[in-house]
Amino acid sequence: MWVEQRFLPLFGANKPISDITPEIIESYYQMRREKVSLATANRELAAIKHIFSWACGSARKLPLGQPFLDKNPARSVWKEAEDNARAEILESSQFEKLQVHSAEYLRPINLIAYAT
Repeated sequence: MWVEQRFLPLFGANKPISDITPEIIESYYQMRREKVSLATANRELAAIKHIFSWACGSARKLPLGQPFLDKNPARSVWKEAEDNARAEILESSQFEKLQVHSAEYLRPINLIAYAT
């Protein structure tokens, strides 16, 4: 879905894969950084890199007998480091309130998350 909705409109559905350059990919990544979270932009860049790895025949799964590309243009595009540190940890009273308002099947999951 996101390949059709995001990549193809920018890259061009009829553009040969060999015409996509590192600069085009970097431009896409920076454009997405302005619109979505850093984590989302990084996941999309990782997907692009994987797609091009497959096209080069260097993907581990589903290797190609005849690669479409000699070089992965996404390889030189670097993602930004994510800072996923949480700013808040629940107090025990907050956790108890969460448990009371959570569905029964979520309570064990909440407990494990809280304990870790």
